[in-house]
Amino acid sequence: MQVARPALSHLFIYYKVNAGLDASGVKARVRSMQASLAHRTGIQGRLFVREDAGTTWMEVYPPAPDPVAFMQALNEEVERAGLPLLLADGNQRHIETFIECA
Repeated sequence: MQVARPALSHLFIYYKVNAGLDASGVKARVRSMQASLAHRTGIQGRLFVREDAGTTWMEVYPPAPDPVAFMQALNEEVERAGLPLLLADGNQRHIETFIECA
């Protein structure tokens, strides 16, 4: 008998960056954070910017085999990279999780 495994969640993290910042500098910092995270976890994130509002950014991560360890590593890398300092005033990183439809 095969035991059903719970579906693993994809992470979608969106936020608004300070409009006064250079977009290429923000991109470089987020990509550097994602590279460090991938080195630690083996999970490579993707980076998007909203087409009609260049201050809204989104990171997307595929499911992690150990979601708790991945989130801990992600939070550590975000802090290490200083990403909270890039956010627009009063903004935060919003994390949404989705599972793929079977």
